[in-house]
Parts: sequence; C-alpha cells; structure tokens
Amino acid sequence: MTPADFFAQQSPASALKSEIVVKYLVAWVRVVSLGTGRHVVYFDPFCGPGRYRDGSLSTPLLVIEAVSRDTNLNAKLLTVFRDADESYCKALRENIAAFPETRNLHHPPVVFCEEVNETLAKHFAETPLSPTFAFLDPMGFKGVTLDLVDSLIRNWGCDCLFFFNYNEVNRWLKAPGVAPHIDALFRSARAEALRSAVLGLRSGAREKLVLDTLKEGILDGPAEYVQTFRFMNQTGSRTSHYLVFATKVFKGYEIMRDVMARASSYSQGGVPTYVYTPKPPEASLFDSLVFEDFKDDLVGHFAGKTLTVRNAFEKHSVGKRFVLPNYKRALLDLERAGRIEANPPADNRPKNTMGDDVAVRFPR
Repeated sequence: MTPADFFAQQSPASALKSEIVVKYLVAWVRVVSLGTGRHVVYFDPFCGPGRYRDGSLSTPLLVIEAVSRDTNLNAKLLTVFRDADESYCKALRENIAAFPETRNLHHPPVVFCEEVNETLAKHFAETPLSPTFAFLDPMGFKGVTLDLVDSLIRNWGCDCLFFFNYNEVNRWLKAPGVAPHIDALFRSARAEALRSAVLGLRSGAREKLVLDTLKEGILDGPAEYVQTFRFMNQTGSRTSHYLVFATKVFKGYEIMRDVMARASSYSQGGVPTYVYTPKPPEASLFDSLVFEDFKDDLVGHFAGKTLTVRNAFEKHSVGKRFVLPNYKRALLDLERAGRIEANPPADNRPKNTMGDDVAVRFPR
C-alpha cells in the first residue's frame, strides 16, 4: 500500500490504533504531570497530513482534539509533529490551522519536516528529555530502530509506542537490499541469528520467534516492560501488524495494558486477547479453561506466601494477558472455594470485592 492509498480512507484498524494512542496519552499525562513542574511532550515523527481524504481525523488531530478538551493536558502538553514528506507537513499545518480545537490550545503544535534517521537517535541519546510519549508510526519499518526506541525512553517519564509491520518484516527479512533497516530494527547480531533461525519454521512459530526477538532487543535497553497488540488482516486469517509499547515503569505498563485490553476484539473467559480482528472467533470451551488454568497457576505460583492483591498482580502479571480485574475475580473465586485465605475475610469486606490492600495467604 502506498502512502496515498493509506490516507484515502480510514480503516477500522487505523481508527483503533489512534484510539489506543489518545487514551494512553490522556492517562499518561495525568500521571507524569504530577511528578514534574515542566511541560510534557507528545512526539510523532511520522505524523502524516492529519486527515484522511474521506475527512476522518488521523492521530495528530485526534491528539489535538483530546488536548483541547482536557484542562490538565492543555496546560501541560506540548505536541511535536514531524514527517519526511513536505506535502504531509504542509497539509498538517493547514489542517491544524483550520481545526477549531486548535484555538483552545495553550501550547501551539510544532510541525517540522525532517527524515527520521540515526542522527535523531543520537541526538535524543545525548539530550535530556522532558517526559515524552513518542508514537512511531511509519508506513513500512524504515526509521524505527532499537537505538531510537532506547533514546526516547531512557529519561524519566518517557514511553514509546511504535508500529511494527510484521507483514513487511517477515517478507523482507532475508532480502539483501533492506538488510540495514532490518539490522537497525533488531540490531545486527540478533538480526543475523533471526535470519538463520526462521528457516523451515511454520508461520505461527516464525511469527512468535520474530516477535520474541524484537522484545528481547527492547528489554536489552532501558525498557523494563513490553506490551504488544496484534492486528489481523481484513479476513482475520493472519497477522498484519503489531503495536509495541516500551516503558521503564510498571504503572505505564499497567495503563497501556488496560487500554489495549479494552481495545481487544474478543476475550477468552474474560481474559483480554490484545488482538484486533474483523472476524472474532466464536466462544469455545477453551475460553473458560483459560481462566480456570489461571486460578490454578496463581495457587501454585504463590504457594506458602502471603501478599496483598496488588503485590500479587504486580509480581505475577508481567508478560501475561491478565489485568487487575482478572486477578480480583480469580482471588474471589479461590476464596469462596476455600483454596486461599484473605484478610480481612469476605464477611468484613463490601460484597464481592477484593481490594488492592487485602492480604491473601496461599497455602502450601
């Protein structure tokens, strides 16, 4: 798909992608602005024109709309847009100027035209950044590098969400002409090992290996947590792309997981899948087993320990699909079944609740 084709009409997947960005941005500003007297930044270096030709708003104008409606965002947030395409920058400036919500902004948006390259990553690596939420959304995968992601999240309060075009990466993984871009995305040694390891793998195993390799590369940098969201193609038969989120703090990880959980097209036993698909599968017996297995795993994982509901969630949930409401529901079920003990017990708590500070004892 060419850029011109992409911006002809907004797809449901693109609308959901923008929704995830805006919802996280709003929650992120509310959290990080409490810890700094400085402004905070939304940075989009692959911004596009701001509108689709069908009139739909793309991410930049949706961000401006959200900022204009929220007093806290408006006072604190500076929006910075950048694109290598001069026509997109020109169109975005015009769209911003014509957008009624722009008049309400405390900080006028900054738009400039420049390519994303290794110089940008080097600049950010050497420059102290204000708290920044960066959204990297290229048409393909050129420009997104681990060095850039690392440089954008190394400072306090900085998080990064990026578009990972699995389809294109899978197609061009072994093509010599794009090797430098693949090497920059995974780093050279890891990329070379990946090229060898995928040989002969079936599609599902190949996709898992590619994604695991990307996560390993991210976690080798300053990031402590990675969360992904999968987008299926129009028929729901295979993966199109992912959104990949990197952060150093659990709170950011938790917020993004909650946003992505709500964006999931379907769940399994109440557990979010972090998948968008135009054709969600029908519910099956497996869905209920997912939650039953989760409860068994909790009992085994924490056998002989006592900890709060919140601590159990933070210690157990990293790298898993379960969100805090799943933990509270599971612990309530386990308490009713007599498999755990809670303090205060159920009779001394509001009905059907399991607060963050409730102490839970898991028997050996």
